[in-house]
Amino acid sequence: MNYIVQWDYRSGMGGPWAKGDQVGLDEAQAAAINRDSPGVLVPAEVIPGTAAVTEAPRDRMVKQSRRRDREGDPGDQGMITRSDFKATKGG
Repeated sequence: MNYIVQWDYRSGMGGPWAKGDQVGLDEAQAAAINRDSPGVLVPAEVIPGTAAVTEAPRDRMVKQSRRRDREGDPGDQGMITRSDFKATKGG
């Protein structure tokens, strides 16, 4: 199986390899190297930092705004008029 080296690595088990090298190893050897330096080898099919898309993203676009009428609201006292709002000019 092919693996991608995540950082420079050298040991008696394998290497020297530079970051980004692609190496062909059997699973047992790759597991031993990952025990020595956890995460140094990732399968070549998996690109680090990305995730496979398993489902379509959820559409979060607002198609219709919420209604702002206050019909049926017991606290609704109607619109504010000039006589209610004293901070207006000429009122």
